[in-house]
Amino acid sequence: MSAPDVLILGAGASGLACAIVAARRGRRVLLLDRQPRPGHKLSLTGGGRCNVTNREVTAAHYHGANPHFPKSALARFGTAEVLRCLEKAQLPFEERDHGRLFLRGPAADLLDLLLREARAAGVEFALGSTIQGVVRGEGAAFTVATARGPVAAPHLVVATGGPAWPSSGATGLGHDIARSFGLAVVPPRPALVPLVWSAEDRGRFSALAGNHLEVTASTTGSPAFTDRLLFTHRGLSGPAVLQVSTWWAPGQEVALDLLPGRDPLPDLHAVRAERPRLALRTALGWRLPRRLIEALPLPLPLDRPLDTLSDHALAAAVAALRAWRIQPAGTEGFGAAEVTAGGVDTAELSSKTLEARRVPGLFFTGEVVDVTGWLGGYNLHWAWASGVAVGGVV
Repeated sequence: MSAPDVLILGAGASGLACAIVAARRGRRVLLLDRQPRPGHKLSLTGGGRCNVTNREVTAAHYHGANPHFPKSALARFGTAEVLRCLEKAQLPFEERDHGRLFLRGPAADLLDLLLREARAAGVEFALGSTIQGVVRGEGAAFTVATARGPVAAPHLVVATGGPAWPSSGATGLGHDIARSFGLAVVPPRPALVPLVWSAEDRGRFSALAGNHLEVTASTTGSPAFTDRLLFTHRGLSGPAVLQVSTWWAPGQEVALDLLPGRDPLPDLHAVRAERPRLALRTALGWRLPRRLIEALPLPLPLDRPLDTLSDHALAAAVAALRAWRIQPAGTEGFGAAEVTAGGVDTAELSSKTLEARRVPGLFFTGEVVDVTGWLGGYNLHWAWASGVAVGGVV
């Protein structure tokens, strides 16, 4: 290749999408990645099955300082566009709970498709290229210093992701590049990550490891998510907890409704009428793990027969189960996080092109930006949509 028009740093989902769209427009594209193989993280997502998108994707499914920022890219590349690409390539998919759309085959099939499309469009790859720094030189060109030597282009796309999931090769390089050009970065933090018990709660609840149940979870500023909760030796996990972890901050509580959906009080009243001497512990055990009931600080003795409990007392017990509040000590960190929250401040970028307002020719796409999706295909969809948006203008 002669001197490229576009340099893309990061051969993940967003970088590949950007490269394909730009190359199809006739741009000379060089894609650099420090890993020896492209798309390593993509091949691991969804347990190897790849949650490619969600049935419904809107800006309301994303968290960041500017809730409106994702609207433009999502409007131009939505769920229908992703599914058309899969159907054209004859990659079958299936819908699971909460509208989550997964490949039926391995994620490697999707990665192979992206690589074929990229090479067919003329994208060139420089893999195993450790990036040592980026500067802007004469003629407004960006020069990327690598272990193999410098390479320059008038357009630079940073698609390096964030520091979450470091075992997949993730780093904070993209944030460092943004800072080097004077751009603000919202402090990165782990998101979609398990929460860790306090020392006191570990002693009380760690024996519940392996138990799971459906709950409704929320924390300060978050929506309420109804999904599965999983007890671990270290704390709480499962989709419901991973969702609220994106909003959770140290010192905050997590509220858990352990009996979401139907009001259990009428059932308890009916059981009390039919089996008045049944212990409260046994009656609640029909709906919840017995060890959980015994560990929770309920306002009633669990061995009390139902016929000794008034309607008010039963209502108090149910209210406690529907409003359990716990204060985690922290998260399991970037090593256990699925994505990074925070990132390049969206106030620094055009929402239509994702170009840095103060550094023409510099673009950021995917997870490196302060746009974090819910669990369920939303983050991968943002990778596609933002990559396509940038590929259409570089």
